[in-house]
Parts: sequence; structure tokens; C-alpha cells
Amino acid sequence: MSSSAPSTGNISVRRKYFPPADASVPGIVVQTTVLPGNSVSSSTGNSSASGKTYMFFAAACTGAEEAEMERAVEGGRVARDWGCAMPAGGAGSSRSILTRPQTRESTGTALFRSPGGGSDAAVGMACRLATRLQSQVFVALDVESRLVVLAEKRIVASLKEEE
Repeated sequence: MSSSAPSTGNISVRRKYFPPADASVPGIVVQTTVLPGNSVSSSTGNSSASGKTYMFFAAACTGAEEAEMERAVEGGRVARDWGCAMPAGGAGSSRSILTRPQTRESTGTALFRSPGGGSDAAVGMACRLATRLQSQVFVALDVESRLVVLAEKRIVASLKEEE
């Protein structure tokens, strides 16, 4: 089940619930916030679009109802494991997202990590997503360490559904 929160200007916010594959793991809700790129005029008068900025928040969730998803997102701990990354070459580079990806890795940093509760998983995930999307990416995780790989798969699945 997915839902969209009201958009502010061109900022879009979407939530998607992914049910558990089996009873041993909880479901995961992914909230995706997308800020559009800015149109920048060059000295030649041509305008070019800079890259979008993505914010992904993944949290364990007990149900697909809107109230459960909201409780997981609003009551979640964004700062448990929070990272940011930029693609090599910077966001909004002139090359098309459809062309072959750059071979250089993205650069990322941890914005915040809870003592004893976080890991650097969000940084690595943000770097991989920044390379894939060629945009600045923020990733916040509020899932157990055993669910990090599953959370990344859910984020990618939510992106594919939007294409």
C-alpha cells in the first residue's frame, strides 16, 4: 500500500509499505521525499536543470494502514543512522542519467548516528543510491541491523515503482 502526503510546491512526499516476507521480520515503510532541481541560467542564456535531492527514511512498521505508516515515520528515529552522499561529478552534472554510470564512487558522510544504536549503513546506502540516481541523497534508517539490506531493497523497489 502506498500513500502520498500533500505536496508543498514541487516537493513530493510518498510512503510505501512493504509487508514482511515471513513472520520473523517486520514490514518496512519507506518514505521518499523528492525536492526538484533548480533551473540555473548560464552566462550564455541557456538554462540547465540541476539534479533532484532525495530523502529516504526506512522504518520497521507493523501494518499497511495509513495510521500505522504515519506512526512508524513520525515516531521513528531519523537520527539513529543518517547519512548523505553526492555523486562523483556533483548533482546535476551535464551528462544524462540514461548514459553509462560514472566509474568513480560517490562521496558520503554520516550526519548523525545514535550511540550503540546506529551503524554506518546509511552512508554506504546513500553512496550507492547517489551513484545510481546521479543526485544528492539523504538516507535515514530506523531498522535493526539485520534488516538493513532488506531496507535498501525496499527503497530501490519504491523508486522503480515511481518510474
